[in-house]
Amino acid sequence: KPGWNIVLHKPGKRGKFNDECYTPSQLTTPLLETMEGGFGYFDLDPASSDTSNGMNKIAKRYLTEKEDGIVTPWRNSDYVFCNPPYTWDLMVPLCKKMVMHNNGILLVLDKTTVITRKLLDANCTCVLRFGSYHPWFIDPCGNKNFQHVVSLYAFGEKAMKHLIRVKKVYEENGLDPILAFGEHIIASLLD
Repeated sequence: KPGWNIVLHKPGKRGKFNDECYTPSQLTTPLLETMEGGFGYFDLDPASSDTSNGMNKIAKRYLTEKEDGIVTPWRNSDYVFCNPPYTWDLMVPLCKKMVMHNNGILLVLDKTTVITRKLLDANCTCVLRFGSYHPWFIDPCGNKNFQHVVSLYAFGEKAMKHLIRVKKVYEENGLDPILAFGEHIIASLLD
């Protein structure tokens, strides 16, 4: 199957193949269309590039590799969208920072490590997974790079409500979304 031969780099190694994979518009356009108050943009994309932003703008402000979204502070009020690079030493710190920030949506490959999945699953507000839809990621030239199963993790109430809204649009587009809530989230909704 396409994309199954992808081997992510081991910790400490970097490769443009993994780090220059842009989010397809089939995922981002519905996210932008379902923002609170109608079509809008996230406040920050901390793992972007000039090329990616030019192809598929998702945030009002973005950080490039040079600006380093891991060390550059995010404003507390920033509603963040993050599709982190898939190199271990970049992905894990961005995932941890998103958990700590607790205000936005994180896109990760379902192939991410067990340690990272435990961190995300235990701290997210909800997660949207896809049954049969495997998006094609885009390379810097605009070509399909690789195809993979992904999850969208919501952190914070605003992000949870956003994923609930976008789920309907993904359903209408035939993307087979599945929304899951942790036990702690269900308990709080029942109170």
